[in-house]
Amino acid sequence: MNILIIEDIASSTFGGAERTMRSYCEYLAKSHQLHLAYDRAGDYARELAHIYASVTRISVLPLRAQPPVSWLRETYKLMRLCRKQKIDVILTHVVHSLPMLRVVRMLMGIKVVVLFKWVCSTERVGFQAEWGLRGLDCGISVSHFVADYWIRNGFPAQKMSIIPEGVAVEGDGSGAECGCSIDVDGKLAVGFAGRIVPEKGLHVLIDSIALLRIQGIGVECFVAGTFEADEGNPMHSYHISVQKQINDLDLKSKVHFVGYVNPLNGFIKKMDVMVLPSLCQDAQPIVLMEAMAAGTPVVATQVGGVPEMLSGVLTRWLVRPDDVVDLCSKLAEVFALTAVEKAELGCVLRRHALANYSIQTWHQQLSKAIVSYCIGA
Repeated sequence: MNILIIEDIASSTFGGAERTMRSYCEYLAKSHQLHLAYDRAGDYARELAHIYASVTRISVLPLRAQPPVSWLRETYKLMRLCRKQKIDVILTHVVHSLPMLRVVRMLMGIKVVVLFKWVCSTERVGFQAEWGLRGLDCGISVSHFVADYWIRNGFPAQKMSIIPEGVAVEGDGSGAECGCSIDVDGKLAVGFAGRIVPEKGLHVLIDSIALLRIQGIGVECFVAGTFEADEGNPMHSYHISVQKQINDLDLKSKVHFVGYVNPLNGFIKKMDVMVLPSLCQDAQPIVLMEAMAAGTPVVATQVGGVPEMLSGVLTRWLVRPDDVVDLCSKLAEVFALTAVEKAELGCVLRRHALANYSIQTWHQQLSKAIVSYCIGA
């Protein structure tokens, strides 16, 4: 099949959705001919140019974000691309492109598959997006939480499938492949990986680190993510506030910023625990899956799709969002685990990841769903 991938920012460093999309495109290119249309460039266009039969710049911004004449011009450009390359199906996770894709669907009959990987911070997504959602006929969501959100916003429930994303899981889940924690002289090595923005809750974790020290627990916190406290950074004020928080709590020697890390696997394996203190409705955090796959203990907030991921016996490691005391208590529990208990927990996490979040399974199920839809629709 000729498959057109629609991206906004064609960069796997922008976020988890883009990172997994890049991985899936590499898999998909083995058996289908791929084309890429993107708004803003990144490593997709540079490093993966060899897997695409064509790469085209098309603005997929909605009508509210560009003049109507520009939107119509870009829509026509997309239609010409589809006609020239004989596109069979359009695949995207960029929800604000859906009004444009509905027009293409109506005028050209090209099938559109939407991967729902996230939710908006608002209860409703707006009239334009809802109009686009109602006109499409195949949706694949990463979790029940995400599916419910988009169905509430107008996507037909009977056309929604749920296929959780996946990450690489080495071995058979026995725990033999797990790495060793970083040597911090018997202290708890706490890891955080993600965008350093208020909704990811790094400031909550830092307060918990301070509380652990008050309780006499030695701890070192390692932060993987771009931290720039200069005025050119859109998150300048938040980064400044985090820097001040660390200084005021006398944690300058305990919180280490290691910069953007890719791949994360080596970083995660060195941690005693990975923490996701999110305050936003995270759909299905990639970092959480990667930590489980590495057999590294995890503590995460009860937000979005996270409770679906940490189910069964793993609900023990869920905490209330923005609750410093609750988070501190769970980190203290991890610190108190014996070597045997920690190894057993690592095995449980790896088996859980292997059973539910294997990248091979995700790729296969997703491709099967797309092909079945395109043949049967």
